[in-house]
Amino acid sequence: MGAADRSRPKTGEASRRGLQAIQRLLTQHGAIIAAFPAREKDFLLNAEVGVRWTRYRKTLLVKALAADEIGLEEALARFTLSADELTGWIEKLVGGGVDGLRALHLRVETGA
Repeated sequence: MGAADRSRPKTGEASRRGLQAIQRLLTQHGAIIAAFPAREKDFLLNAEVGVRWTRYRKTLLVKALAADEIGLEEALARFTLSADELTGWIEKLVGGGVDGLRALHLRVETGA
């Protein structure tokens, strides 16, 4: 085992740190998250893998996580999300509200 192998965190350790970071964000900003409106309340019950994530659905999932209505690991597995992706959603929701979760479409200009 080389020096680089010892310094790199194990996958399980990195995953555990990601989950802990999400839990800290949810705890720290739980009151703010709870104040955002949530639409499509039945979404969490009927959602499928590969669902189109609207800003309202992202808000609903973050609110459900903050209220302990769904477990963090369950949500990541069920919706095939990464800890980094979910962390980004929480930070955008807290920083910019529901509109902060909007998907931005970039227009690419061609030189033609």
